[in-house]
Amino acid sequence: MLAVGTAGFLVDFGMFNVLLVGGLPPNAANLAAICVSSGLVFGANLGWTYQHREVALPHHSVLKFATVQVISLVIVTLGVAVTTLVTSSVLLWNVAKLLLSIGLGFGRFYAYREWVYTDHGRPEPD
Repeated sequence: MLAVGTAGFLVDFGMFNVLLVGGLPPNAANLAAICVSSGLVFGANLGWTYQHREVALPHHSVLKFATVQVISLVIVTLGVAVTTLVTSSVLLWNVAKLLLSIGLGFGRFYAYREWVYTDHGRPEPD
């Protein structure tokens, strides 16, 4: 799980900064980076971290994962947006994104483990 989270984090921050340097506005860069890293994290978690859970209904996991990610996306995007209103410093935009990402990472980890990648609701074998 730590390896997947770290990879997602690095893709998110790397892409965010590459897109900023490329001229994309901070909120658009943040949105694009989170979407790409979310796809990586979902696939890696389903295929590697939680493969032993034998998720019976993967489409339910996709919906649950999307719900967790959208909540995180909204919070991080609002944080970056507020920071861009206060300062034009790319360093401070990254600090805001970093602090929010770390804080939300703990919540996402718990949600993934307890809600997203579970077999809750799985029909009992006959």
